[in-house]
Amino acid sequence: MKGILNKDITLKIISVLIAIVLWIYVVDVQNPETETTLKNIPITLVGGEYLTEEGLVILNDINQTLNLKVKGRRKSLAALDKKDIKAFADLRGLNRTGEHSIQVQVEMSAEGVSILEKDPYLLVVKLDKIMEVQKPIEVVSKGEVKEPYIAMEPKVTPNTVTLKGPSSIISTIDSVRVSVDLSGQTKDIVSEQKYDIYNKAGERITSNLIKRDVETVHIEYPILKSKQVAVAYRYTGSVAENHVITKTEVIPSAVRVAGPGEIIDKLAQLTTEPIDINGLDSSVEVDASIQMPEGVRLITPSRSVKVKIDVEEQIINKFVIDDIRVDNVPENLSYKLITKQLEVSIKGVRRVLSSLKDTDIHAYIDIKNMEEGEYDVPVIIQVPSNVEVVGNYVATIRLSRQGSDEETTVETYNSLEATTS
Repeated sequence: MKGILNKDITLKIISVLIAIVLWIYVVDVQNPETETTLKNIPITLVGGEYLTEEGLVILNDINQTLNLKVKGRRKSLAALDKKDIKAFADLRGLNRTGEHSIQVQVEMSAEGVSILEKDPYLLVVKLDKIMEVQKPIEVVSKGEVKEPYIAMEPKVTPNTVTLKGPSSIISTIDSVRVSVDLSGQTKDIVSEQKYDIYNKAGERITSNLIKRDVETVHIEYPILKSKQVAVAYRYTGSVAENHVITKTEVIPSAVRVAGPGEIIDKLAQLTTEPIDINGLDSSVEVDASIQMPEGVRLITPSRSVKVKIDVEEQIINKFVIDDIRVDNVPENLSYKLITKQLEVSIKGVRRVLSSLKDTDIHAYIDIKNMEEGEYDVPVIIQVPSNVEVVGNYVATIRLSRQGSDEETTVETYNSLEATTS
């Protein structure tokens, strides 16, 4: 009996040993423990809103993928999926600028799998203060519009942009520009365009860390036809009694204007606002605004011109004429001028009258178609254009048949040629 029991125990021990051997075989041979590396596991940055609240921004590009070396049974590793792994780095607690190292943490839901190595183990985070600036949009044009067109001041909407980002980048921003090509243009340019950011050295800043409130701007660039147009002055009232305007000058005498072609083509002259000269008794120089037709713009910076008005006093001087010409004497008639001299009053400014001579004044009468007899004939007096004759004058002439006993003086004038008989 005892031998039988010993035999059973021995068999049981052998069975257990065989089972252990089989288990070891199954585990170690059929499902051995092994290692593998899972690549490009995304790393989530946690607490970014905390940095924003602290007025901080990440300055450097962070490698946001992880290579993870793990160990486990083959079947467990085979069943392991990247979705079962959560990799993250916690930014909370970072509250100053500069360089920081934060550990990458990993959570896995798989059992029987252990982490051997994380690459990277630490993330380097460089922090900078958030800075915000507003900059006007500058329009930079290239090329020239077609003659005689002209490019007016462009309108940009919005005319300023807000830029936000690391202070080390934002502080270098000097200007914001948008480029427009005007080459050969004859019509208004209307477009939506992206703008570029430049530093003080004129280099374009392309950092993606700069946040823009708008990505594009609306541009309206008027292209108008232009030409040079004369300016004339207008006035109201009259100068003082016995005074006259002797000279006027508009400075500049012409200005460049621009507008729609159909208006500019018909525009011949511009005028000033009326200048009041009532009672004026001396020369003046005044600024007068130019009156602009609707749709027309001045290209010149000034919206006014200078008007010089020379005013001089008029006086009357008397001149004696003792040479009265007789024109168109009828055939077979002789004449005798009873009036030998005329005293003529001439009106003009003192400066002109002081240099006027008797020889500058010419008088004549016309006796065309007259017959014998004595007549008072109107005298036509010719004077320079800058003076005028005051009053009307007549000369007495007696006409008689040629060969009569009466003493006569005959001078025959035909047009401008004179002959004496």
